[in-house]
Amino acid sequence: MRVFPLSARTGQGCEELKNALLRHFAGEYEKTVTIPYDDGAALAALYRDKVILNREDTAEGIRITYCTDREE
Repeated sequence: MRVFPLSARTGQGCEELKNALLRHFAGEYEKTVTIPYDDGAALAALYRDKVILNREDTAEGIRITYCTDREE
């Protein structure tokens, strides 16, 4: 069993706990993809069907990291 120390005052440790819970319930694998800015349908499908861990806007497009239950 893994322990997650948390601070109610500073919030330290909350992000690690949140990500661990997301991985536990959504899948054990992480996948990162870059979606072109003009592909709104693909972006909407990821938000609808996956648990999003991170989103970053880059020069190439929107870089999304999500959880999945299998290697893709």
